[in-house]
Amino acid sequence: MRSGVLGVALLLGCACLMPRAEPASARPGAPDGQPCLASAGYTWSPGLARCIRLFEEGLAFRPDPRPLAGAEFQAFLVPLSRSGARILSAEIYLPGQDAPVRVEPPSAGALASGATPVLMNRYAGVELHQDSRESWLFTRHRVFRRTRKATDTAPT
Repeated sequence: MRSGVLGVALLLGCACLMPRAEPASARPGAPDGQPCLASAGYTWSPGLARCIRLFEEGLAFRPDPRPLAGAEFQAFLVPLSRSGARILSAEIYLPGQDAPVRVEPPSAGALASGATPVLMNRYAGVELHQDSRESWLFTRHRVFRRTRKATDTAPT
């Protein structure tokens, strides 16, 4: 009898030490049923409807001007749809924001200023401008810059 009680106590003790599975809804950035493994660098892309790694699928933009000290947080542009080499829509992942901002080409007459962005979201205050050498991502609080590479697909 005593050995049976001791066996049950050992089993219960081992069960308490076993790791528990993390529910999908507890994983940041993923809706229920679409778990993303954040510890492996994955985040949920609503536009692509799958888990992605920003550093693999996105174009990285550095803060402009660069911080003099401390951490440097990048922004990423992830293309969603294309027509040839032209990006028709994209998601912008900004540091400190939980959800990406969707950007698309501006509608005719959407801007009063002379500079026309390539992609934008007027309500979120995000605009992507570019020339043959550089791309700039303007947000309400920060400016990000990317030197264009031959491997980049052009939004224009």
